[in-house]
Amino acid sequence: MKNIFIYGSALLFFLGCVEPFDLELDKVKARLVVQGLIENNAGPHYIRLTKSNPGLKVFENNDSGYIDNFNIVEDATVIITDDFGQTETLELIPKKDELDPYDNTFQEFGGFYKTSNFIGVEGRTYSIKITTIEGEIYTASDHMHPISKIDSIKFQRVMGDIGKDDDYVPMLYFKDPQENEENRYLVQLEKEEYMKIGYVGDLWEFAILSDKYFQPGKTGVSIDNGVGPRDWSWYRTWPGDLVYIRMNSLSDQSYNYYKFLLEQFQQDGGAYKPSPASPPTNISNGGLGFFRASAVAEAEAIVGE
Repeated sequence: MKNIFIYGSALLFFLGCVEPFDLELDKVKARLVVQGLIENNAGPHYIRLTKSNPGLKVFENNDSGYIDNFNIVEDATVIITDDFGQTETLELIPKKDELDPYDNTFQEFGGFYKTSNFIGVEGRTYSIKITTIEGEIYTASDHMHPISKIDSIKFQRVMGDIGKDDDYVPMLYFKDPQENEENRYLVQLEKEEYMKIGYVGDLWEFAILSDKYFQPGKTGVSIDNGVGPRDWSWYRTWPGDLVYIRMNSLSDQSYNYYKFLLEQFQQDGGAYKPSPASPPTNISNGGLGFFRASAVAEAEAIVGE
């Protein structure tokens, strides 16, 4: 009984010595966040600008299930160029409180800028220049590596555990565009318009692949060979499902960006794990996010056919 009293007194003593610690988050400078993508088509191509929250803010859900706690930026000048002399100043899509029920994808969320006549072409390098109303300048560039069309999608049956259904994993068949170089890909199961606005259910449904260990020539690659932020369930399919697959080419720097993000997901907070850090952005001047140029191949198939 005496020992219990001593331990209890010691605990109260230490608790009483705890002093409040102010993180002073309100003094942290907000940073520009750039989310941009140029594809191998006539567009429109979209760039989204927001500012990071210096403090803590409760996440909010709207009717679509989307979570967005960014401060949008709608007063910047955004210019895109390529190394063949093509250039365009992007047009702002202003956020509106009263939305068109048939076309409100970008007006609902704000901070989006779009091209009108800019054409993305494989093999070119694309650059962006952003000038804020405060006069701050941010730049970035990325190279668009080539991609081959997806010849076909087949499905590999994976036996389920006892009492569970079998799974059907998509297999991609395509020819490597550059057999003497390492080609890297981002694979999605959702169309890009959903990814742009970031619906929570779809946001993490992607994986990154490298052809380093592919067989030369036409390749059959199982999607579960890729590395993604979610477990196997993101690509789980059943007979009769219509499966859409989108494959994006990645430069070395964009591959490393996603690879770093995935490594952050794997950190469990243990004492011997590295501390979380910001991914290796290509945005200059302390900006966050990433500006990507990707060639895209798309295909659909029905499981069991």
